[in-house]
Amino acid sequence: MTSDSAPEPGPGTGTAPRSEPIPDTGTSTGTGVEFSGGQRQRLALARAFLRDRCELMILDEPSAGLDAAAEHEIHVSLRRHRQGRTSLLISHRLGAVRDADLIVVLSEGRIVEQGDHAALLASGGEYARLFALQASGYRDELQPPPVPLHPIPTNIDADADTAPLPTPTTGDR
Repeated sequence: MTSDSAPEPGPGTGTAPRSEPIPDTGTSTGTGVEFSGGQRQRLALARAFLRDRCELMILDEPSAGLDAAAEHEIHVSLRRHRQGRTSLLISHRLGAVRDADLIVVLSEGRIVEQGDHAALLASGGEYARLFALQASGYRDELQPPPVPLHPIPTNIDADADTAPLPTPTTGDR
């Protein structure tokens, strides 16, 4: 297949062509280009998307080396591309496997749990523990601000121009 006849993975796959061309790496002088980990990952995914009718797709950490936006785009594309097909998705990022029909949890090389996302969360086992642990890293940044140290006074006189502020106290915090 030549570069002219090769289909483009295109937009919506997370592997659309870059705005700048990739330099020719097939020179006889051996001078080539070193791709970043994220670029290599996108190239591998583009190859997988080009194999449109494959019977089985095995994806090992498909979003490794990608930033958060690229990771999201890739996982949306993978969900769409894998629909109705058999695939094996290996990931330490549990959010990436939430929509799988069957999740198999390994610990020290042994299967410790299996089921879908909802069943594994409900069972309260290793998957639920790890999922909560990963989610807590996001929740910490999204928590509402802490409760004020001193309660807001509720006995403010509506007719008064100003109300006294509560006096700060020391002690239990």
